[in-house]
Amino acid sequence: MDIVKLNVYAEAYYSGATYEEDVVISRNLYEKIKEELNEYDSENNENASGIYVGELDGKHSEVEGDLSIEVYSEDEVADCDWNLNEDGDRLYYKVKDICDEKDLDLDEDIKAVKEYLKNVDSYVEISIMAKKSNVDKIREYAESLEQK
Repeated sequence: MDIVKLNVYAEAYYSGATYEEDVVISRNLYEKIKEELNEYDSENNENASGIYVGELDGKHSEVEGDLSIEVYSEDEVADCDWNLNEDGDRLYYKVKDICDEKDLDLDEDIKAVKEYLKNVDSYVEISIMAKKSNVDKIREYAESLEQK
């Protein structure tokens, strides 16, 4: 399954407080809402309106957050860290509004993606203690596992 990671990041002008939120959806859903999301994607659209985050600089303040969109192929998914930023739910509700207008079920899609990510055989870094005489054997064995 191809995955799309949506991220909004905002930083307050005066206090320096930050807000970051990620939402992961399937590429299938993304293709259906791509044009609507482009209205908020300042990286790829110079006329983007951004996603506004309130109260980072105090009551009644608003900061424009930058939306970034990253598409991961099924092969790339195993190489990624999927610890998601969840400072709030501004992005979620923006995407939910778009999906609701098109009669798409965002919650079901997110649930399916998260279940998929839990079952991905991802790469992890390990360290072990071994005798110097075994290092080459261990390295050779580990490299043979990567090729499978």
